[in-house]
Amino acid sequence: MSLKYVCLLMSCLFFQAFSQNNLDSRCTIRGSNAAGVCKLIRDCPEVEEAAKRGVTATTCGFHRGRIPIVCCQEKKQIIVNENTFFESDKSNGGFIFPESNENVWSQSKGLDSKLEEKCHEYSQSVMGIVNAVPLITDPEAVSIDVVNCDNYGLALVVGGSPAAPAEFPFMAALGYNTNDGFGWYCGGTLISDYYVVTAAHCAFTRQYGQPAKVRLGEIDLKHDNDGTEYQDYDVEDIKLHEQYRPPSHYHDIALIKLSKKVQFTKFIRPACLWNKFEIDYKVAIATGWGKTGFVEEQSDKLLKVALDLFNNSVCATTYQSDISRLPNGIIRNMLCAGKLEGGKDTCQGDSGGPLIVTKPRNRCVSYLVGITSFGKGCGGANLPAVYTRISHYIPWIAKHVW
Repeated sequence: MSLKYVCLLMSCLFFQAFSQNNLDSRCTIRGSNAAGVCKLIRDCPEVEEAAKRGVTATTCGFHRGRIPIVCCQEKKQIIVNENTFFESDKSNGGFIFPESNENVWSQSKGLDSKLEEKCHEYSQSVMGIVNAVPLITDPEAVSIDVVNCDNYGLALVVGGSPAAPAEFPFMAALGYNTNDGFGWYCGGTLISDYYVVTAAHCAFTRQYGQPAKVRLGEIDLKHDNDGTEYQDYDVEDIKLHEQYRPPSHYHDIALIKLSKKVQFTKFIRPACLWNKFEIDYKVAIATGWGKTGFVEEQSDKLLKVALDLFNNSVCATTYQSDISRLPNGIIRNMLCAGKLEGGKDTCQGDSGGPLIVTKPRNRCVSYLVGITSFGKGCGGANLPAVYTRISHYIPWIAKHVW
């Protein structure tokens, strides 16, 4: 982000004389008098885009003295009873019905603030700071976070391309002791200095048992001269989701606690967690060391692939015959992604790995939206795969991790 862009954006904002943190407090938008909630500008796309066009925003202050907090128009929320929650967004005329009240808690102010705090903490190593002076009378200089990393991300993996060192610093490889020796057969995502999140069916497998080791910071599992500095950690504890009941595919999520605190480096850093049901992007990135085809061998090198995100109805059609594993079909705590034309997909060995998105203004910070769960074949046409939707499990994760 250039200083010119920062100054242009800042000059579009109405800066107030105070800098306290007013996140999640109520506010009124000047001009329209519409009710709103104070949010980080990056979490209110309509205000951010308007500011870039020169439209003055109503501000509430600054987060950490550097990130503008703006008044974001509030969506109307209706609580029918303690187990039913939905919100109406007049802009799209639609309704969103979470499957249970677990999603309601994920919208709580305290949890949102905690996730934002942790995301900021884990992202500091790839954020620079630039001082900008707003173009208004008697301005106060403010510090603005800017992107600062070597790998700027994509504008498993079947049809994928090799990842670069430090491109996916949250990527974890799960290792298992087998009769044939030691093998890396699943993936995971580092989400804190002690925990990796993965698929439940990777945390306890019929063929290999439980993972014994987690490797972080790696891109080539067979060669050490790949430009990285990996670290291996023993597994201290494994927490399966309480509602996971194999062979059912539902609630396919687990947490792995590492035996010691992770030392963050250029090559090792947690991913942030996506905390909204809606995903504001049409494409996500999957990574893994899985097979490069249904009859192929697993890849030694970490691969990445861009996949389209679909409405769950697309996967519901694909998997409607799998009654034994999906008695209720594809449900809201799942996520559908792939390529309808085929050729790009996740495959065996990619299970448990991340499906991530990055925001256009900062592709150095990755948000975990899904966990690779199951599919039908690898890379076939009209066969998108299914991922565990991470936003549904934010309260469960937070309860055990923070």
